[in-house]
Amino acid sequence: MQASEVRGALEADWPELASMLVEHDADPISGRLSYLEMSAITRFLADKLRSGDTANFEAFFKGVERCLHEGTDEAVTLVIVGLLEDLQNSNITNVEKGVWLPFLEPTTRRAWQAVVDFWNGDLGAISRFSATT
Repeated sequence: MQASEVRGALEADWPELASMLVEHDADPISGRLSYLEMSAITRFLADKLRSGDTANFEAFFKGVERCLHEGTDEAVTLVIVGLLEDLQNSNITNVEKGVWLPFLEPTTRRAWQAVVDFWNGDLGAISRFSATT
């Protein structure tokens, strides 16, 4: 899977997410920029979480898992740095990062921990994770 295919994998089973991204595309400044798409997805997920509407999270996070397993290095980096790191950033989500843990699949949980380790000073954590997928 190429980085350009990550968005499709994440929105595949969630028409509302796909519609939100179409609206995001219309922004002449940030539309269709993959890292900004990941931030838009993060804000969308946080809104859903805060409203208690998590019915699509299982399918979404299975898509994340698929991206981590099938993605090129660039795709994996997009998911880790673009999505997972944003999910951990309470300045973006306005929720504590631990609330996401129950939704994470096994490989996603390992990638999540690599981000935590990176921000705790282990600068090689994300590279080591990427080397093992």
